[in-house]
Amino acid sequence: MRRSAEEHLRYIKATAALVEAETRRIGRARWMADEQVRTATYYRLHTVAESAKVLPDEVKGRHPEVPWRAMTAMRNRLVHDHLDVDPGIVWSVATEDLPRLGAVAAAELVRSPTLSRANGRTQAGPGTGRVAGVTDRPRGLTDRGGALTLEP
Repeated sequence: MRRSAEEHLRYIKATAALVEAETRRIGRARWMADEQVRTATYYRLHTVAESAKVLPDEVKGRHPEVPWRAMTAMRNRLVHDHLDVDPGIVWSVATEDLPRLGAVAAAELVRSPTLSRANGRTQAGPGTGRVAGVTDRPRGLTDRGGALTLEP
């Protein structure tokens, strides 16, 4: 199913907030020591890059400060060269770059307050807070015992 740009922006915004909250809560030392949390962060960066990749050129053009190509390169590294990923770089991206991308997504959502799916079946407007299939908390990560874990 093809998703709208607004759905991808909502996902990016929610994921950035989730990762920012978790990394702030547990700190760098615990994040580095917890392979499961690191892996969850890698997955989230991968999926954010996937969503960013399909955003319209119009959106990307309004934000030349975002390193769009570097996000794709990082996604490729996380997926294809996962054994050579430097956790320190991922930590920096998750704690510095991802929050800025979340802010860009939030700004774009303000520009386009009426959300619609490409197939026109679902409409949501200001105040509804929902688009079918999109929640405020991204699926796939849950907080179990104080640590982010991937849902099966």
